[in-house]
Amino acid sequence: AITAKCVLAEGTRAITEARDYGLRAPETTSDEIGALAHSFNEMLVQIEARERELAHELNERMRAEERLDRLAHFDTVTSLPNRYYFNERLVDAVHRANRFSEPMALLFLDLDNFKIVNDTLGHHVGDELLRLVAMRLSGIVRSGDSLCRIGGDEFALILPNVADHAQAEIIAAKCIKAVSGPIDIEGSEIYVTVSIGIGLCPQDASVASDLLKHADTAMYHAKELGRDNG
Repeated sequence: AITAKCVLAEGTRAITEARDYGLRAPETTSDEIGALAHSFNEMLVQIEARERELAHELNERMRAEERLDRLAHFDTVTSLPNRYYFNERLVDAVHRANRFSEPMALLFLDLDNFKIVNDTLGHHVGDELLRLVAMRLSGIVRSGDSLCRIGGDEFALILPNVADHAQAEIIAAKCIKAVSGPIDIEGSEIYVTVSIGIGLCPQDASVASDLLKHADTAMYHAKELGRDNG
């Protein structure tokens, strides 16, 4: 004879093996066994609902963590990696250059006279200008390069496997050319130029912070030479 114990045991075994709380015990009788099966199924309904709630909460938490991670590592104006990401990536690139003898270059880019655009046309135009410049620069970087916005009107380009200044200068010239064309924003035709400083690892520096200082100094030297220089 079928007993209440058998009903519970069989139902529990099937759910455990299938890992599926959507399974139900058969409610074929109206006696004690049928009532037990009904109660068992009601419990499964509640468990299944709670499983869905937990899965939803987990998905929401994962999405929130992804949003926070993106906010922590990416610039909201240009969608480029931000300074936090840049610092991590630069340390890693310098480490590889030193450990595996894979020379790399750092380009420090600063838009010329960007403050004038902000002051005369407004910050919303300045933000749009930064976004469009970022798009132009993204269009010429190589696979494996890391283009970042590190603050204000400053960008940085990490270039692995660049052996000398001549090779870095070729890429810098491409950046200057990509940025130099007129940019139309809200009916205003804006011309923007960029000054670029170059630092090589390990030739110029073998520590990330020193390499950044070297490229930054080189960028200011380029501005002194008349801007729109690399």
